[in-house]
Amino acid sequence: MSNLRDDESDALRCPNCGAQLTRLLGGGYVETFCPACDFAVRQSPLRRAQANPLRLRGIVNGWSATAPKTATPRRRPLLSRITSPLGIITIIAMIPLVFALRALYTGYDSLEPVLLAELYIWFFSALWLAAPTVFMTGRRLETWQFMTLAATAVATAMLVGMLAPQIGEPNYCGDVSGHYSLGLNEMPPRVYRCTSLPFEIVGGLLGWWGGYWIIKWWEARGTEAA
Repeated sequence: MSNLRDDESDALRCPNCGAQLTRLLGGGYVETFCPACDFAVRQSPLRRAQANPLRLRGIVNGWSATAPKTATPRRRPLLSRITSPLGIITIIAMIPLVFALRALYTGYDSLEPVLLAELYIWFFSALWLAAPTVFMTGRRLETWQFMTLAATAVATAMLVGMLAPQIGEPNYCGDVSGHYSLGLNEMPPRVYRCTSLPFEIVGGLLGWWGGYWIIKWWEARGTEAA
């Protein structure tokens, strides 16, 4: 494969068909593509060159024609993943998660068990859901895109949280417990519940991943139009 950082006087050749590559400058990116096939590489001055995900098949085919054949590593079976240290820790962490979700919906006559259940659900969601999501997508986002997705996730979490069912009495979640009597002008409920928290977490994930795929789709659409 030709080195994309060579001098401009050197004729860059496509690894797929051998045609001369074309470069376009704009928006802080260098778009190197082949007008004869599907090869394309989008390079930013602040990050390493990355292949367009929609045109990855053409790059892989070009590499496979020149690179020596190597054995493709097999994916570990599901049983080995479950019995791995991370899988065992995840299973152990999901056992109290089930009881925490049950506490939010069945309720208690005191706030402390419900509040502890909320804290554990936040802890589990941060380590097993939010952190992997940000790690997998944050490296492929610009700063303004990251901030936009964060705002979208918060807004979606609030909207989806409004769809949570109300069982008997209004929710009494820990974040609004101090303002309950003042805001609703009512006495605290006899049974404490917080059914909106799982809906908010799911809504936040849906908002983040939905916005992420929309941004990537728009970038790919702009690349194809160019």
